[in-house]
Amino acid sequence: MIDGYIPRVERKTQSSFSSFSASLLLTRVFFLQVRKGKHLIPLLSLALLFLYLSLTSVLGQGVDKYLNHNLQTMLGADTQLSINRNWHNNEVDWIKVNAAGHSYIESYDITLSGNGTYSHTKLKAVGQTYPLNGQITISTDQQLTPTLMSAGPKKGEVWLEPHLARALKIEVGDEVTLGSTQLLVSGLLLNEPDRIIQGYSSDRRALVSLQSMQDLSLQPSERQVLINHDSTFSPATLQQLQTSSADMRVVSKLLNNYPMAHAWQRVQNFMGLISFVIVLLTCLCLWLSQRSHVEPIQSVLAVMLANGVTHKQIPVLVITLIAGILLISFVPAMALALVLAVILEQLVQQNMFETFELMWDMTGVGQALLMSVVLYALLTTPSWVKLFKSTVRDLLEKRENGAVTFIVGGLCPLLSLLVVVFINTDNWVLTGLLLAGLGVCLVLLLGLTWGLLKLANRFFANKGGIVAFVLLLMKQRLNVKMVQILALGLSATLLLLCLRIGQDVNSALERALFEDQGNIFVTQADLSQKQAIEEFAVKNGGEAKTFKAFQSARVTHINDVLLSEIDAPPSDSRTRLERNINLNWQQDQPDNIKVVEGGWQYEQQNIPAISMEQEVFEELNLSLGDVITMQIGSHSQGFKIASVHHYRSGKDSITFWFVVHQAEVPVESEQIYYMGSVDLPKQGLERLGEIWQSHPSIRMLRVEELLSRVRGTIETFMYLMLAYGFFIGLMSNLLVVASIQTHLQRDKLKNGLLMSFGLSEKQGRNMLIVEWGILTFVPVLCALASVYLFIGQIYQEGFGFTYRPNNLMLLLEALTIVLVIAFGGICLSVKQLKQSVINLLEQRG
Repeated sequence: MIDGYIPRVERKTQSSFSSFSASLLLTRVFFLQVRKGKHLIPLLSLALLFLYLSLTSVLGQGVDKYLNHNLQTMLGADTQLSINRNWHNNEVDWIKVNAAGHSYIESYDITLSGNGTYSHTKLKAVGQTYPLNGQITISTDQQLTPTLMSAGPKKGEVWLEPHLARALKIEVGDEVTLGSTQLLVSGLLLNEPDRIIQGYSSDRRALVSLQSMQDLSLQPSERQVLINHDSTFSPATLQQLQTSSADMRVVSKLLNNYPMAHAWQRVQNFMGLISFVIVLLTCLCLWLSQRSHVEPIQSVLAVMLANGVTHKQIPVLVITLIAGILLISFVPAMALALVLAVILEQLVQQNMFETFELMWDMTGVGQALLMSVVLYALLTTPSWVKLFKSTVRDLLEKRENGAVTFIVGGLCPLLSLLVVVFINTDNWVLTGLLLAGLGVCLVLLLGLTWGLLKLANRFFANKGGIVAFVLLLMKQRLNVKMVQILALGLSATLLLLCLRIGQDVNSALERALFEDQGNIFVTQADLSQKQAIEEFAVKNGGEAKTFKAFQSARVTHINDVLLSEIDAPPSDSRTRLERNINLNWQQDQPDNIKVVEGGWQYEQQNIPAISMEQEVFEELNLSLGDVITMQIGSHSQGFKIASVHHYRSGKDSITFWFVVHQAEVPVESEQIYYMGSVDLPKQGLERLGEIWQSHPSIRMLRVEELLSRVRGTIETFMYLMLAYGFFIGLMSNLLVVASIQTHLQRDKLKNGLLMSFGLSEKQGRNMLIVEWGILTFVPVLCALASVYLFIGQIYQEGFGFTYRPNNLMLLLEALTIVLVIAFGGICLSVKQLKQSVINLLEQRG
């Protein structure tokens, strides 16, 4: 051995290099190597990881604050409690103890009269602290110009919804009668902050002060309380309240059971999944590139050891170099993250959400830095460790250091995975499913690669040809190629999952935008009124959205038994059926309802088939096949219950309790009404009063404020997904480059030897095509199998919806990944065949 010929005395000679000067020299050489294109993959991987983590930390807090504020102003409070009885003493005490702020509400089903007309009204009585969050929108003129109010009506006053005022022939300043009490109409009610929880319907509504109801002996149909909590409040306390008061309805942000909770939960889970994937992809990049990252340093250290640097100085040199690597990765990334955060804040404030602002808490940035350093240290430790005890000859010949290096090389990636799981996971079920999918992919990769090479060895044992030769070379270099195959298989699995889930979550969010819902909701209009509002919309630069026809009907009998005498407990549904309902008819099942019992009938029956809303069906204790008799105008018509349905996100938000399975009008001689919406610009909204003056009986609701908030929130979700997708794209491209370049330097020696034995450029190109075809086809095939096995469970557990397989799209995406990686690998490898044999053997260029 060369080391054995070095005199012992000479080896003990004091180094002519100080640790500082040696570290400085090594760092200078490293920067020179970077300028020549080496080390770019690990540096870019670290920079992108830190950029992503620091950006999400700085922007994430601002986005979270904006969404919470937007949600509060939509829900009207953190929590809403509802009961159909009096409040118990223990419940009142609970509210006092656990509420940072609260407001009581009572709802009454009453009849208002005015100018000789009467109308059934849903009257909402509110306390002095209402609203807790947000503002009430009213108008005081016929043009319905919006005015924001921070408090409800005063005692003795009432705010009527415009279509209720029209029905009563009342204007602002007139009085309406409630029992023996006169109430002054001081405004027209357009919207309340908590309206999204109560829902939008054709009920005529009014808002009054609780003080105005004190002298009336009326029993409310429902009692509610809006509650805000402080930061120390625990959701477990709410769950205990639910347990002790089982009949209480609780809607809360803390319990994630508010409207749009599912959309936000899906986005959160998707962002968590993408965040986990981005960190995993970074780990794969660092793992793939560690050899090509450290080997250039090995040669430099070998020369330095041969010229006076001692082995004791190696750890200091390596630690100093690692600090320099982290510094040049993180400082530019940090500066870019801060600049991008400020630019994005300005863009968002100017073009989208004025209330958006950043939260400059640098704790998250510090955590991002710590996580990046830990991952880099764990993934590159195996390569650095072998430098500490290697001799000059080992370093120059790039020898492996036996069992220690093997053990460390196996443990460190596992430790890095554990770090990613424990630090970067907030959904253990989703993470567990993802890791299970990756585990299956790993087993398939190992089994398929080993089996393929084993079978190929037997099949091509006595045969020639390019395929046989390539498989023989791959078997001889199995350790090298296995790393590439494993990395490509795992990354392909992650990419396919992200592509599929991202597209489907985005589609679900697009449906939640209610693009077919206008900002004016028409709850009832005859044909002439419908045509008038459509013409008005076009004239003012707006557009008419979906309209659905219905007839006004009343349920009179069920199985020939009067509705009032049926064997069913009292319920809201039963009370509501005592008034007229809207009866719709459809030949085909509507897109926005899901049939949960029975089936849609397409053949004509003796008794027309009808579909019934699930909650109403269950509260009335009905069964499929029961016959419902309805009075439609002067005609009585029976319908057989053939299916039960409930609402699901579809093309529009208009659903009916009762839908007849036919294309014809149930009773042609009776009046047909329409329900739908129109979308009006600001100019049209200002002139909306003209329609009511021309058509006083048309029933319309202004929902532009609620729609704008809902759409603003959903669009925020979509922008977040787009931003996360951008980082996934960057890391994916970097991983592809890493997988191609990982062993490209070592392939030079192989290609040089082959060309020295007379391999032509054409033969070399054909070998590369076969090799890269195998290197990409096997991993993507395993990725497809893994995704196919686990994507259904991931959809169900992580995102709450059923996976609808699109195998053709999945296959196309997999083929795209194969072609991109293979094409890139072939292009970069072909360049080697154009170099001289000497350069390839010396591994230059």
